[in-house]
Amino acid sequence: MACGKRSSEPLQYQQLMDEARELYSQGDWDQSKTMFQDASLLEPELAEAPLFLARIKIAKKDLKGAMRSLNALRKRFPEDAATLLYQGYVYELLKKYSNAEILYRKSLEMEPENHRAMLRLSTLLIKTGKYEEAQSFLESLTRKYCLLYTSPSPRDATLSRMPSSA
Repeated sequence: MACGKRSSEPLQYQQLMDEARELYSQGDWDQSKTMFQDASLLEPELAEAPLFLARIKIAKKDLKGAMRSLNALRKRFPEDAATLLYQGYVYELLKKYSNAEILYRKSLEMEPENHRAMLRLSTLLIKTGKYEEAQSFLESLTRKYCLLYTSPSPRDATLSRMPSSA
């Protein structure tokens, strides 16, 4: 969730963000980058657009640029858990696992129910050989998010609940 306060034109900002997110999800980094930059100018007190700009750098494998952007975002929005999560992810990609773990844990402290942070931390704990702690996080995730697709075909997919004893 983005920190900050809305200031000017929320409808235009939201339209830009919606279109930019769609382009981002399609892998159109250049067009989405332009739109996120425009959105950031409209609402400079929100972290969401600049965070997407950092995510584009991550997607383009510009990890140093992403880290610079995320450091600047942390200074502007120190309470934004998503910024910490993505900064931890960049550290993980750089194989600086202890830094990544610290940031994932801080992100989880801010948003204890954030399943992405739990999953990233679990993955990192497995990479670093902390299997019991990873298992604990993964069990917590499966208890909270126990819906699974039961059909192999996305078209025919149906949701069903796993038994709590699983």
